[in-house]
Amino acid sequence: MDFEALEAYIEAAPEEFMADVRALVRDDVPPPTIFLGSALAQQITTVDGLHVAAGEEAPPVEA
Repeated sequence: MDFEALEAYIEAAPEEFMADVRALVRDDVPPPTIFLGSALAQQITTVDGLHVAAGEEAPPVEA
């Protein structure tokens, strides 16, 4: 996780950050990229892209 980017995000947009955390905890949305770190986010994006290229929907995000 990029803690410096996360800290900057919290300082710049605290209300948006809290909304993201609430949605994540309620399992309404997949985790924002900033919570995953760049390596995991890239892996997820790559796999989703492979599914879409194969004519499938991207797989749902599971907890």
